[in-house]
Amino acid sequence: MTRKTTATRPTPFRAPRIPQAGRRRRVVEQEGRELRPLAGPDIPMPSDVEEERLARYAAWRARTNGSLIEFIVWEWLVGKKKQIPGVDFVYQHPVFGGRTQFGGYLLDFWFPLQRMGWRVMGLRWHRTNPDDRARDNLAKQLLSSKGMTVIDLFEDDLMERPDFVLNKAWRGEQANTGRAVI
Repeated sequence: MTRKTTATRPTPFRAPRIPQAGRRRRVVEQEGRELRPLAGPDIPMPSDVEEERLARYAAWRARTNGSLIEFIVWEWLVGKKKQIPGVDFVYQHPVFGGRTQFGGYLLDFWFPLQRMGWRVMGLRWHRTNPDDRARDNLAKQLLSSKGMTVIDLFEDDLMERPDFVLNKAWRGEQANTGRAVI
């Protein structure tokens, strides 16, 4: 006589929910073990200050559709230099017709009293294609010939040393004059 064995079906493994960006991680216990998704010494927990900055960036991006690098410059101008947007500087200022006319340009930050413009140069959009580099150099020469000071702020520099780059730009100096062309 054969005996029927009833195998107990194992309970399926349920992975802990991965937290969304900006939320605190929860410690989950399963079978007496503590599971910490994405935890470890290499992944630091964002501070409350960083979460507030991300929230400010999300709100600013919804209003302006600007990039993170432009937001870093914006925060520096408004927070550290106490500049008033629309009065002391203009964000995304069209020059010679802006994007709507041939030969028009757009300055990311324009300071009308100093006749100075800052262009935030992302590596993807401004440095990888030779045609883009040539167009940027032509625009800088044309704007300079009209009596404007044009400062280029490069993405990698702003990510590594924002205060140094922006303080030099504030004084009207280019921070990285010896930049190698990609």
